[in-house]
Amino acid sequence: MSPLLFPIIFYYTKPETSTYTCTSTTTSSSTCLKRSLSKCLTKFYPLAGRIKDDVSVDCNDAGVDYLEAKVTNCTLLDVITNPNIPSLKQLLPCEPHIHDLESPLLLVQVNRFQCGGIAIGVCISHKVADASALGMFVNGWSCTARGDCETVAPHFELSTLFPWRDDTNDIEQEYQATEGDYDHEKDNKFVTKRFVFNATDIARLRDKARNIESPTRIEVVSAFIWKRFVDLNQSKTRPTSKPYSVFHAMNLRKRRAPPLAEHGFGNMSVLVIESLETEDDDDEYCSLVGKIRSAIRGVDGEFVKKLESGDEWYLKHIKARLIEQGKGEREQFSFTSWCWLFYDADFGWGRPVWVSPHLYYKNVVILMDTRDGEGIEAWVSLLNEDIVEFESDPDILSGRIKDEIYVDCNDAGVDYLEAKITKCSLSDVLTNPNIESLVQLLPCKPYSPETKKESSESPLLLVQVNYFDCGGIAIGVCVWHRVGDTCSLNTFVNGWSATARGDYEAITPQFDLASVFPPRDLLGFDPAVGVSNAKLVAKRFVFNASNMEKLKEKLRKDSNVVSATRVEAVSAFLTQRLMEPKSAEQEGKPYTVLFTTNLRKRRVPPLHDHSFGNMYSFVNEVFTNEEESRGFVGRIKSAVRRINGEFVGKIESDGDWYSKHIEDEAMKSFVEGMRNINFSSWCRFDFYNADFGWGRPVWTSIVTMPHENSVFLLDTRGLDGIEAWVIVCLKKTWLSL
Repeated sequence: MSPLLFPIIFYYTKPETSTYTCTSTTTSSSTCLKRSLSKCLTKFYPLAGRIKDDVSVDCNDAGVDYLEAKVTNCTLLDVITNPNIPSLKQLLPCEPHIHDLESPLLLVQVNRFQCGGIAIGVCISHKVADASALGMFVNGWSCTARGDCETVAPHFELSTLFPWRDDTNDIEQEYQATEGDYDHEKDNKFVTKRFVFNATDIARLRDKARNIESPTRIEVVSAFIWKRFVDLNQSKTRPTSKPYSVFHAMNLRKRRAPPLAEHGFGNMSVLVIESLETEDDDDEYCSLVGKIRSAIRGVDGEFVKKLESGDEWYLKHIKARLIEQGKGEREQFSFTSWCWLFYDADFGWGRPVWVSPHLYYKNVVILMDTRDGEGIEAWVSLLNEDIVEFESDPDILSGRIKDEIYVDCNDAGVDYLEAKITKCSLSDVLTNPNIESLVQLLPCKPYSPETKKESSESPLLLVQVNYFDCGGIAIGVCVWHRVGDTCSLNTFVNGWSATARGDYEAITPQFDLASVFPPRDLLGFDPAVGVSNAKLVAKRFVFNASNMEKLKEKLRKDSNVVSATRVEAVSAFLTQRLMEPKSAEQEGKPYTVLFTTNLRKRRVPPLHDHSFGNMYSFVNEVFTNEEESRGFVGRIKSAVRRINGEFVGKIESDGDWYSKHIEDEAMKSFVEGMRNINFSSWCRFDFYNADFGWGRPVWTSIVTMPHENSVFLLDTRGLDGIEAWVIVCLKKTWLSL
């Protein structure tokens, strides 16, 4: 077997009571875990030995490794609600991918969180145990900790039924040659993501496989992921013509006739192979469920009997497929199910609240139970560029935010509300808008601590249709910024309005952004920077066409700017007014001006206008004196022009550089004494073309946003002026431009 370690981590909340045989203090619980481990090893005695000659275990009682660690930089809740998958290995006693034959066969690390939670990381050598044997040991240890010493009694007869063979060395060498590099953090070649299929998702997948009688969770999830993998490869610029193989690791204990003892300890699993040729038309999801079922059911008593008899057909078959994979002649995808094995590991303080694997190899999927036993967590490891495409599949991404970085396409729906407005007419709102009251026309508050807390379970789109007694209508729309920027909001609204008019093909969104710009860790940069809890006030200033000409003329006279745009002219004017020193302390103090920029048209080649997602960057310029301020428009023009095809290409090719660039630009605003103003232009979008069948809107507005010192620029209805929505802290300044 491969010289790797099977790693697993069990997570437990703070014990309120305990049922283990020791007392319940922290110190004695530690002692109890060690004593129960020692006692359990008298039954699982080979685990205290060492590998000898690479083929047998020397039961020399050399012992196991037992470590304890304190976790101080996060809580258990942080880990289980928003797991950083690469960081989970810190909860393990060792690196799990390579096992030195002189090292212990079992290693344990007990991690104690300051909140009282516990995570137990266990690594066991694959040379002596498969996943079932690992589950057997952990459950035996936990039973011993509870004082139930007779529950698990391992048997060690497997080697008599399946003795070691010389020709298995060839298989092992071929298998290791196809494994690739385990440590995806070193070269960033591949990445692991967790996809959660709850009971509702499983039911939906089963319904899609309606031609298969009572498909299992494993069958439908495996087929779903396999189909995504095949579709992913065929969608590439140069789709592969190679055949596909799917390996499924199967436990043989219950498939033998007669069955082996449930607690037969060792390696008693085989790789089941199902193939798919690229020219096959029979590759629909339902058919793939059938293929997987057929392959799994083919592992029966007769199959196991042939293995016991020493028949070489299986080894030759496995070796041939691995050689093809090693030569690049076949696309391989592997599944291993760890379901039904681990959630009964109760050490005396209850079942684990979560169990996670940490075995990551390219094109390998580990299937785990969800805690309720009704769903499945799929831990998928793919090449970096492939996982992005995999996540971007419309069947994968929709519905609700998961793990802070992707969308669970669970068809959970959106919020649609209707309201009657009786206290005022639409004309009242248009002619004398009460800025603070406009939020009542929305289906939710744009931002609040409660909103942030519930975002992972909240709809990504919320709509409220408001009917005035006069017959007017106001439609309030909220889209989560996690899934779309202003351009995406515009795409949706115009797509919806076109559909309402019967023009179903007017707008087709493109979901290609995740493949171009995969999610990045922004080096600790907090995306909530700028959100203020202070009392803010918003004012709307309307610059009509006449005002625009006056501002541009002033720029030509004062700053020799010949061709300022509407946005540049208004931004220069507002910056001058808002950044004027309000006190002696502000005299001569520098300030920053931040502009957001849509990247879709700045890429080479450009992305489609209807590319849906977040596709923007920003520039942040520092102004230190009055002379620099007079050159405002030139500075901003120059900064925005740097956001060009070369800049976007650098983002695509070097995400780490861009993460650092974002942090450096943002931190300019946080120098002590630095004042700042942030501009976001919503001009030139087609909000005023959102015709649901009763004409263009007479007005489009935002509401007060919780971003201090921010300015949102919108078109006037005639598209020749600008409405500036200025938001500042009420205590710091009064707006009177």
